[in-house]
Amino acid sequence: ALEDGDEVVVFADADAVPDGRWLGRMVWPLRKRSIGATTGYRWLVPTDGALASCLASALNAQVSTLLGPDRRNHAWGGSMGVARQTLEEADLVGHWRGALSDDYQFTRAIRGTGRRLYFVMRCLIASPASFTWRRLLEFGRRQYLITRVHAPGIWWIGLVGTSLYLGALGSVVGAAAWQCAGWGWGLVALGLVDVADHLRARRREAVVREVFGRATARRLDGALRLERHATPLVMAVHWLIMVSSAFGRTIRWAGVTYRLRGRQRVAVLGREGRRSR
Repeated sequence: ALEDGDEVVVFADADAVPDGRWLGRMVWPLRKRSIGATTGYRWLVPTDGALASCLASALNAQVSTLLGPDRRNHAWGGSMGVARQTLEEADLVGHWRGALSDDYQFTRAIRGTGRRLYFVMRCLIASPASFTWRRLLEFGRRQYLITRVHAPGIWWIGLVGTSLYLGALGSVVGAAAWQCAGWGWGLVALGLVDVADHLRARRREAVVREVFGRATARRLDGALRLERHATPLVMAVHWLIMVSSAFGRTIRWAGVTYRLRGRQRVAVLGREGRRSR
């Protein structure tokens, strides 16, 4: 419970391991009245060399590096802060009532106040990640199904974007295989995309080195190699996960099965194998 003298509320995941400056960096921007809330984001760091773990890191990095200008920011519940006055004005408790996603509802509430949602790059959190293929697909589908319910516009952008990438790639490869007219220019375009993939991977590596240091960057070598040399594989897995999230509204999270009927209409269907009536 909040006490009378509390001025700022900061949220963090229980398994987050921020550095000693994290709290100050989350709170400092809130001194400006125009900033309604601050947020960081997770950066998945594989704890093993499994391909599924590296793919999870690469997929997550595609979202992490989209944050920046306020208009496209969204909060992440594992690293966010808000002034108490804004929290009360935004009626966060009301926005969270009946909802499964705290961060999407937090984002909606802050935007409703007309204030900025400020991304603090230095508050990116290195989160340990170990995935099997099954866990990767379950995790990805859960994230995107929640997105489909809470932010359908973002979900559609992701689905269309990955579909266009794979469609264009398939067209170029098919044209080259059959030596159709103009296939040479298609290969040139493919080469340019490959260069762009390498540059993007280098940029993400630079962000990791700047925020987390060289030791963490070395642990991300596998994920960064995927981004440099196997972007089509990353995009194909991304697309499959997005397509899987297009069907149904049931997810399982921490042993609990939910049905998402709306942003604030969530039904608990069962716990640890025990179904509710």
